[in-house]
Amino acid sequence: MSKLNIIEAMKMPIGTEFTVVNSKNDINVSKVILDIDYDNKFLRWGSGEKLLMISDNIFATFTPIQQPVSFMEDVINSDKECKVIHKLLDTCFFEDFNTFDSLISELSNAFNSRDLRQIIKEGQWYLEESEELDNERLSQQH
Repeated sequence: MSKLNIIEAMKMPIGTEFTVVNSKNDINVSKVILDIDYDNKFLRWGSGEKLLMISDNIFATFTPIQQPVSFMEDVINSDKECKVIHKLLDTCFFEDFNTFDSLISELSNAFNSRDLRQIIKEGQWYLEESEELDNERLSQQH
């Protein structure tokens, strides 16, 4: 995921969630969400409090938080690399994005059919986002 300044973050779709690194390089553990009030977009903390326009926030870096996608609707129909998070998986071994074929092959070698079905059904699936896709999203928001 790309790192955005506050102006680029405001151009993302409503509901986009971000992690924030302020100008002092402090990571804020609370997420920030892009919201709208009437016709005005604004950023708010996960607690609901609006993000103040102070220098630490104005010069901060906003990184969109990737959201899980649907296995049946998105992963199956995509050529992008993917990954899955599930309680049965060793995160060290399966934390990187892989081609769908490679990931399913590795999973089927490591798990029995019952566990594999459980991972496919209950796992949180992610598609690899690219800088090109992030730039495309930003240009569509103009």
